[in-house]
Amino acid sequence: DLSVSPDGTKIALTLADSAGQDVFVYDTRRGSMTRLTFGGTVYRYLRWSADGRHLVVSAAGRGMVQMRADGSSQPQVLTVSKNLQYPSSVSPDGKWLAFEDAFSTQIQLVPLELQGDSLRAGRPEPFVKNGANDRAASFSPDGRWLAYESEQSGTREVYVRAFPSPSSGSGGQWVVSDNGGELPHWSSNGRDL
Repeated sequence: DLSVSPDGTKIALTLADSAGQDVFVYDTRRGSMTRLTFGGTVYRYLRWSADGRHLVVSAAGRGMVQMRADGSSQPQVLTVSKNLQYPSSVSPDGKWLAFEDAFSTQIQLVPLELQGDSLRAGRPEPFVKNGANDRAASFSPDGRWLAYESEQSGTREVYVRAFPSPSSGSGGQWVVSDNGGELPHWSSNGRDL
């Protein structure tokens, strides 16, 4: 698992060994690696906070945790779940986290706020209630759109919907892939997927 920091100078990654799968941050300017976790669980699916100071990470069988990207604190609980939860995308303003639960077919959105030196999560809500298998959410660089993959047509396609969108699913959505698509990511200019 790799995730590049918002300023492009650091790479968060996981490395596996016999003790588990731990989180490291590689500083591309210094050529140095900082270890953030030390065994005990499997950490995966790394996402940076909008300001690049925190990481949101899936912790197997525990939900999601947040940690300081500089290694100055231990991982702290962000969400609690026995299910595998994994972060998909953090909004550019840092106020929202899109994530998925392995046993749900819907993208969840949870409000984030900075309390002291830690991120805190509010109550999660589904992004769209359409009954389809939706996943892999990605906020646009301006925070106005959310791209995601869905099987609502019977084929996995990439859709874009305005954000915020009412959880009822009303409002426009556009299919942007042709004959199948998955795992959308925005270009830095916000015009291309």
